[in-house]
Amino acid sequence: MAQSTSAKSSDTDSFKETFESIIIAFILAFVFRAYVVEAFVIPTGSMAPTLLGAHLDLSCSQCGYRQNIDSRAANSRWANNGLTLICSMCNYPNHADPKVTRKPGDRILVHKFIYNISEPKRWDVVVFKNPQQPYDNYIKRLVGLPSERLLIVDGNVYVQPLDDPDGPWRVVRKSDRLEVQQAVWQPVYHSRYYPLDQGKPSERRGMEYAWSFPWKADSADQWERVDRLRLRHDSASEAALTFDFQTLIQGQINQIGNMIGWYPYSQFSGTPSQEPIEEIRLAVRVIPDTRGLAVTMQTTARIDGDYPVRVEASIDGQGNVLIITDGQVRATEQIMPLAGGRASEIEFWLVDQALILWLDGQVICQWAFEVPLEQLISRPPPRPLPVVKIMVSGSPVTLASIDLDRDLFYSSTNIMRQQGRGALIKDGRMRKGGPVALEADQFFCLGDNSPHSSDGRYWTGVNPWIHKRLLEGKQQYLGVVPRELMIGKAFFVYFPSPYSLSPTGANIVPNFGDIRFIH
Repeated sequence: MAQSTSAKSSDTDSFKETFESIIIAFILAFVFRAYVVEAFVIPTGSMAPTLLGAHLDLSCSQCGYRQNIDSRAANSRWANNGLTLICSMCNYPNHADPKVTRKPGDRILVHKFIYNISEPKRWDVVVFKNPQQPYDNYIKRLVGLPSERLLIVDGNVYVQPLDDPDGPWRVVRKSDRLEVQQAVWQPVYHSRYYPLDQGKPSERRGMEYAWSFPWKADSADQWERVDRLRLRHDSASEAALTFDFQTLIQGQINQIGNMIGWYPYSQFSGTPSQEPIEEIRLAVRVIPDTRGLAVTMQTTARIDGDYPVRVEASIDGQGNVLIITDGQVRATEQIMPLAGGRASEIEFWLVDQALILWLDGQVICQWAFEVPLEQLISRPPPRPLPVVKIMVSGSPVTLASIDLDRDLFYSSTNIMRQQGRGALIKDGRMRKGGPVALEADQFFCLGDNSPHSSDGRYWTGVNPWIHKRLLEGKQQYLGVVPRELMIGKAFFVYFPSPYSLSPTGANIVPNFGDIRFIH
């Protein structure tokens, strides 16, 4: 009898301990969620392609390029016969069945405690309560910090200390945080995406238009295509390739009636964005036959004057590295000459008033410059397209890949042609717009999908409760995010949009390849 009572008492104690453990686990989970880390779902494409909202995920049937487009915007074009998706690499019109399953937005983790122990940093991806509708959570990139003036000019961001109205304005560089700059490059064309049909006219592609490889040789006999994806130059003499932007643009115009503006994610979001391209990343993988290969990468940009000049970075056959603008040497370094029989990855960045040359993932030479604000304001807007060129000499060489990307361009207007707050608009000789003034505990946030983002540039009001308690008496109250509305820093995509087993099936297959840290 005593043993039975003891057994019942032991079972009761075990149940109580288990119940208490469950309750404590729930309490800890709620505390963790409330104060440390919380999961969010990306609802829209304002941060694309860095973070994806609800979208379609298709691979081009000709070149294999993986294409994401805003499914909410595509709904307006979605008919019984499906949707035609133009590949931004080879311009092939891919047909998407109307039954194709839309994918949900990325699921992310947000560190909610970090800004209690450290200050927010420029270029962080942050989650905050929308000052217009504080029951909505927004996710954007933090661009403007407290106690500074901020002005967007020709796609770049410039700041000045708020307490020094006569002080110099300076450009803020994403390349100061290299992982951020690497995250926001947007592809123009990558040579490994070469269509199986070689771009020839067809009933599907359109008989009136034939796609062609956009890198054009100065002479037809200088380069030979090898294995469909590589280019071969068989002598040590000089050979050049120049990028023909019109090849891609013309195809996009013929297929969808207008230029997609290098925002392929938003190609169905109303009026396409035709923004100029000036700041670029050019990367080439070279495999020289022998030691002594010289490589020069060129583009055009405005450095000291109002109009574009030639800008180049080169590695000669002896390992001398030069950065040159309009014939003037700006920076030099010495490295080992490029080795024969081995692939070398060379990258040239022109971004945020800095020129940076990379070799095999390491910066080997760079030069930064500052343009006075008065000149930035008075000079014409950037020309629509640069002249981009690659030259080689000194050894027979194989080019395994060539990538051309454009930098994130912060628009001064959106697709509805609304003027952006804190942005300068250039219309002939007329200049419109001015800076935003961020007081203590105020931040300015923008979306990576710049012309398609509802952010601080375009907010038209403030919730009365927020205004009275947080912004009353402030010089700047439209477009800013008060510190009290900051939720935290987005740092990890823990569950990217999953795959489906069939085009029309449920999205149930985990997508481990896109799990990533957020920069």
